[in-house]
Amino acid sequence: MGRPVHLFPDTYGVSTGLASHVDYDVDPRGARFVMLGAQAGRVAAELGVILNWFEELRRLAPPAP
Repeated sequence: MGRPVHLFPDTYGVSTGLASHVDYDVDPRGARFVMLGAQAGRVAAELGVILNWFEELRRLAPPAP
Protein backbone atom coordinates (compact mmCIF):
# COMPACT_ATOMS: atom_id res chain seq x y z
CA MET A 1 0.00 0.00 0.00
CA GLY A 2 1.12 3.45 -0.75
CA ARG A 3 -0.15 6.83 -1.81
CA PRO A 4 -3.10 6.74 -4.24
CA VAL A 5 -2.12 7.42 -7.85
CA HIS A 6 -4.53 8.92 -10.42
CA LEU A 7 -4.35 6.47 -13.36
CA PHE A 8 -6.92 7.76 -15.85
CA PRO A 9 -7.99 11.25 -17.00
CA ASP A 10 -11.72 10.47 -16.93
CA THR A 11 -13.89 9.78 -13.90
CA TYR A 12 -15.24 6.27 -13.46
CA GLY A 13 -17.42 5.14 -10.63
CA VAL A 14 -20.83 3.89 -9.63
CA SER A 15 -23.88 5.19 -11.48
CA THR A 16 -26.95 5.43 -9.31
CA GLY A 17 -30.63 5.57 -10.10
CA LEU A 18 -33.09 3.13 -11.58
CA ALA A 19 -30.38 1.12 -13.34
CA SER A 20 -27.31 1.49 -11.15
CA HIS A 21 -24.07 -0.07 -12.28
CA VAL A 22 -20.31 0.19 -11.87
CA ASP A 23 -18.51 1.85 -14.79
CA TYR A 24 -15.34 -0.23 -14.46
CA ASP A 25 -13.94 -3.63 -13.53
CA VAL A 26 -10.53 -5.23 -13.11
CA ASP A 27 -9.33 -8.20 -15.14
CA PRO A 28 -9.37 -11.38 -12.97
CA ARG A 29 -5.57 -11.58 -13.25
CA GLY A 30 -5.20 -7.91 -12.32
CA ALA A 31 -3.45 -7.20 -15.61
CA ARG A 32 -5.86 -4.60 -17.03
CA PHE A 33 -8.94 -2.48 -16.45
CA VAL A 34 -12.20 -2.55 -18.42
CA MET A 35 -14.20 0.70 -18.42
CA LEU A 36 -17.38 2.14 -19.85
CA GLY A 37 -16.87 5.62 -21.16
CA ALA A 38 -18.91 8.15 -23.07
CA GLN A 39 -17.90 8.95 -26.62
CA ALA A 40 -18.28 12.54 -27.73
CA GLY A 41 -21.14 13.04 -30.17
CA ARG A 42 -22.54 9.52 -29.76
CA VAL A 43 -26.04 8.95 -28.45
CA ALA A 44 -27.81 5.63 -28.00
CA ALA A 45 -30.17 5.05 -30.94
CA GLU A 46 -32.66 2.88 -29.08
CA LEU A 47 -33.48 1.51 -25.67
CA GLY A 48 -34.71 -2.07 -25.26
CA VAL A 49 -37.06 -2.92 -22.41
CA ILE A 50 -37.68 -6.56 -21.54
CA LEU A 51 -40.99 -7.30 -19.87
CA ASN A 52 -41.88 -10.45 -17.93
CA TRP A 53 -38.29 -11.66 -17.92
CA PHE A 54 -38.78 -13.61 -14.69
CA GLU A 55 -41.20 -15.94 -16.52
CA GLU A 56 -38.68 -16.48 -19.31
CA LEU A 57 -35.95 -17.16 -16.76
CA ARG A 58 -38.13 -19.73 -14.97
CA ARG A 59 -38.87 -21.42 -18.30
CA LEU A 60 -35.20 -21.59 -19.32
CA ALA A 61 -33.81 -22.46 -15.89
CA PRO A 62 -36.49 -23.96 -13.67
CA PRO A 63 -35.82 -23.93 -9.91
CA ALA A 64 -34.15 -27.02 -8.49
CA PRO A 65 -36.51 -29.47 -6.75
